Amino acid sequence: VERTSAMPSNAPGRTAVNWTGPYIGLHGGFGSGDSHSTTVFGSTNFDPNGGFGGIQAGYNWQFAPNWVIGMETDSSWGSLKDSSGGDYAKIDEMSTARGRFGYAMNNVLIYGTGGLALAHLDSTTAVGAISADHYLRGWTAGAGVEYKVAPRWSAKVDYASADFGSVTEQSVGPIAVTDKLDVQTIKVGLI
Repeated sequence: VERTSAMPSNAPGRTAVNWTGPYIGLHGGFGSGDSHSTTVFGSTNFDPNGGFGGIQAGYNWQFAPNWVIGMETDSSWGSLKDSSGGDYAKIDEMSTARGRFGYAMNNVLIYGTGGLALAHLDSTTAVGAISADHYLRGWTAGAGVEYKVAPRWSAKVDYASADFGSVTEQSVGPIAVTDKLDVQTIKVGLI
């Protein structure tokens, strides 16, 4: 009688697809934000939205036997913007570094994700007289589903919410601009 400690890949309770390993790929999507710019002259509210595209890379570890844990970083470029009169707000760059934790069912992986976020915001307020251009740091959290379409390829869709807090900087002489930003994104990717 021959004994083996390895469970066959088609045994009940074990996923037939192994999600362990590195990956890199492309993504695109749509984002919608909520931005507030405040100066001594008052507050201006914007709802920047638009499309973006970018790259992501990460690594997954599968264990016990259907759970998957990993890390992922991504960078996106695009144009999420809103304007009113001579004022505007535009987000043209976003990046994240996140942990992922999910459950694999053969070629389907359902996961939650969360971590750090960075966004570049360019805004002009007080009828175009005061401008601010800065990076905002914050956190992001979301969830998604990934589907193995081939042994080395998978497609995914995920939703994320990011809170970048607020930042204050001097803009014109003694006039300070405070910008606050939140962004929601939906993206699809091929990795």
